[in-house]
Amino acid sequence: MTERPHRSRTGLPGLLLRQSRASLAQLLTLFGAVLAISALASTAPLALQSLTTAEIGHDIGTLPAVQRDIIGTAPGGPVIGPNPASDPYGTMDGVLAQQAADTPQPLRGALGSAQWVSASNPFEAYRLGVDFNDPIAKVYLTVAPGVLDQVRITEGRAPAAIPANRAPDIPVQIMLSTTAAERMQWRIDETRTVPVGLAQLPVTLSGTFEAVDPRSDFWTTLTTALTPALSHTSFAQDYTPIYTGNAFIDPDSWPALDQTTLIKLTTVIRYPFHAEGMSASTATALLPQLRQFLVNDHVLGSGGEGNTVDAVGLRSPVVDHLSTALARGAAATVVVVMAAAGPAGVAVAVLLLLSRLLVLRRREALSLIRARGAAGWQLRLWLASESLLFSAPAAAIGAAIAFLLYPREASIPTLAYPAIVALTPAVIAGLAAAPPTLRTARADLAPRSRRRIRWILETIVLALTVLATGLLLQRGVITTSAGRAVDPLLAATPLLLALSTALVVLRLYPVPLLALGRWLRRRRGIVAQLGTLRAIRDSATGLAPVLALVVGVSVTVFSGMLLSTVSAGVSDSARSTVGADLRVTAVTIPADQLDALAALAGVEAVAPISTGSSLVTVRSYDDQYPATLLLTDTESLARVQADVPGHAVVPPGMAQRTDDGIPVVMSDRAARDHQDRLPVSLSNVPVHAVGDPGTSDSLANTADWVLVDRGFGDAFTTLNVMDPSLVLIRLAPGADAATVAADVQRSVPGSTVQTPARYAAQLGQSPIASGLQAILLAMVLAVGLLCATAIILALMIGAPARERLLSLLRIMGSDSRQSRGIVGWEIGPSAIVAVVVGAALGIGLTFVVLAGLDLRIFTSGVTQPAASIDPLLLLAITGGFVLIVFVAAAAAMAALRRINLARTLRTSEEG
Repeated sequence: MTERPHRSRTGLPGLLLRQSRASLAQLLTLFGAVLAISALASTAPLALQSLTTAEIGHDIGTLPAVQRDIIGTAPGGPVIGPNPASDPYGTMDGVLAQQAADTPQPLRGALGSAQWVSASNPFEAYRLGVDFNDPIAKVYLTVAPGVLDQVRITEGRAPAAIPANRAPDIPVQIMLSTTAAERMQWRIDETRTVPVGLAQLPVTLSGTFEAVDPRSDFWTTLTTALTPALSHTSFAQDYTPIYTGNAFIDPDSWPALDQTTLIKLTTVIRYPFHAEGMSASTATALLPQLRQFLVNDHVLGSGGEGNTVDAVGLRSPVVDHLSTALARGAAATVVVVMAAAGPAGVAVAVLLLLSRLLVLRRREALSLIRARGAAGWQLRLWLASESLLFSAPAAAIGAAIAFLLYPREASIPTLAYPAIVALTPAVIAGLAAAPPTLRTARADLAPRSRRRIRWILETIVLALTVLATGLLLQRGVITTSAGRAVDPLLAATPLLLALSTALVVLRLYPVPLLALGRWLRRRRGIVAQLGTLRAIRDSATGLAPVLALVVGVSVTVFSGMLLSTVSAGVSDSARSTVGADLRVTAVTIPADQLDALAALAGVEAVAPISTGSSLVTVRSYDDQYPATLLLTDTESLARVQADVPGHAVVPPGMAQRTDDGIPVVMSDRAARDHQDRLPVSLSNVPVHAVGDPGTSDSLANTADWVLVDRGFGDAFTTLNVMDPSLVLIRLAPGADAATVAADVQRSVPGSTVQTPARYAAQLGQSPIASGLQAILLAMVLAVGLLCATAIILALMIGAPARERLLSLLRIMGSDSRQSRGIVGWEIGPSAIVAVVVGAALGIGLTFVVLAGLDLRIFTSGVTQPAASIDPLLLLAITGGFVLIVFVAAAAAMAALRRINLARTLRTSEEG
């Protein structure tokens, strides 16, 4: 019987495998750390993309179709094809469909089928036997293919087809909405005449209709089709109402009507734009395609063929909304990346400490393996492979968690983040197994270290920090809607500043500590003396834990200050936009309602603002341009807006005429255009500019306006000054804004009341705004846990030397209180310095970043918000990190109770 050869378990592979089994606990800890870091690193970019996607849906999904769709207007009627009897508009429909089909994806998928409608100018429909104050009817003769599919006839019938050779006296049949017919007092089968040039066109109402779906996008460009527009004449005391609406003819009969009349049409073309479910990556690719689609006029006909549209230029506000949503996503990405650079550095420090702990705990065994003939590259390769064996599955699981949370945003490029996390421990483990690491040596802090490599690395880090900070301050962080690429150097500025600060701390921190140690040697007591020596000699006070604390505290302070700055900016922006404690708008607010507002409980002052019925003309020498005239009690306005950010500065005495004319406050553009160009007149009335228009847009929704005291309203005799449509209200101290707002709406029925709090809440509904807060808060929590882990690992690295020292001291008679004191000295000074320096760095970092990052895109304000420092928040953050250090130190002290004196003293003493 042949015996099986005995496999040696003391060969190189066997020894290495036994070492891996002996370090299984540390390797499982590595697995958990990589899993958590990979999940965070994979989730953050996907969460940002998801927030941008949600922002697009929030911003565009709530837009009315007229602001969302692609619309173009051009003079002329529809292009008539070669078969006007059977398919009059087939050529035009084919051209529009082909233009959409020629666009690339994803724009092609976002464009709906083109729709168009042609309408005339409004014609007054005359009838006989009317009273003086009977309503006046004006109609747009409208050609709208498909209108019969969108309506339900309520009375009468649909318009009949117009014969090809219609006689001039044969009426053209139209249909109106039921509401329009009632208000115009137009009965079924009643014929009225419409003047077209020098001829009279008889028009008969054949039927009335209601919309099948009044909210259908079909009615987007037909704003007066369902409900006619109302205006009034200006020559009667009671103002005769004028109703203007769309009157639809038979859709296919325009070619016949065009041959027998001189009616000129204007054509509106609309491509529905579908943004439902549009992702951030899709919108990024679509935006330049959409801009290209809108840049040129779209040719529809051969040109010059009578009353036919030739070409149309398309426009859509959705471009600006998409750009804004993507820009907000890009800005949020920059903020998160800059803030995440710090936690990334702490994560690397944790992995470095963990890999170093794995090597140091097996230092003697690895030295023995090397002494038995293993090459250095074999040890490094094994340790790297061993770490990769645990880190790769952990990183894959972390990526899978992120992909499950955000399946829509998952993509192949995002796998780069967990791949980097998986490879980092392997690289660190391989470097940590270098021969110098396996030798036992003291690791004193050396403020005057002459190691060349250390000086070279520190110089490189400091140079990169200066370069990144200089670029950030010089050109800022450029965010555009074209993409969300982030400059790695600028994004790493917070981490570089923290790393440079940690390096400086490590260079300067030992100097006072060494001086303190020399002073303590001359004093009685062993705790402080040994504690300072341990703090100097022990490697736990090296770069990794100090960097972790400095970065952790600074990033947390920076994130907290950034959140409070954005919050304060939103509050200031809301107050600046509203313009007062309460903003009341209505069609008109007559004098009796103004008196009622002023008498309400909780109201301290009111400032009604009226506008002229037409624009005034600002003249300066030969230059002139129109502007909106604002009339108000300037004294009340100054009182109401006294604490509004960016309010217009209204100086006292504006109710008094001067030798230079009437004092006025001009808008910024008006004042800039007429600076140093005197004299200036307002509709031929001499005026002179005073005060400052400020940056608030609460007074007018136009860029050109002139504010005049109400007492000078009669000076502009060409204007009819209307009742106020805007009232700004200042509340008395202690008054409840919600209660007063409810009283205001009862006093002014049909009014809209806005408060700064409500407006700020609307701004806060943005997914980017709320999501950014959640991400930064999650980052603060993650960096706290990482810092705690780094401190515990640093203490574990120094545990063997600490145990030997404290075991000897116990034999010599020291008690547990002295042991805790020595551990406190070991970690306390460096932790205190790191927390204080990190807090100071976080405050400074906020000012540096705000100098290069425009936060107005988050606050919707006109000016960059000033950095906001919350003392309570700063105290809570620093206190939280002190607590983390205390808990970590307490864990280390608890481990001292489990010291085995016999086992510890059998080991060789370090250094």
